[in-house]
Amino acid sequence: MRYVVRLDDEEAAVSYAQLPPPLREHVSGELRRLAESPSTVSRRAHFPHPQEGQLFDVEPVVLLGVKHWVTIMFMYSRDERTLLIKWIVHRSGRVL
Repeated sequence: MRYVVRLDDEEAAVSYAQLPPPLREHVSGELRRLAESPSTVSRRAHFPHPQEGQLFDVEPVVLLGVKHWVTIMFMYSRDERTLLIKWIVHRSGRVL
């Protein structure tokens, strides 16, 4: 079953919009991968995150000599057909 992915929080929408366009495209593809099988590509959130949340680490990518890491926190909707994206964290660093 493929899930619907929804940016459920304004903070998540802003974080997604602020990603550099090539990285946003990569994250979009990774969200499609998440939608296919969330339980196999994510892990249960732990303190200080809500216990009912899941964490998904996007496959790291190097763009223009900079490595990017993205972590997404999501929850299943009540109908369990939608993944509600709560926040997106982006980190980057130069590749040596």
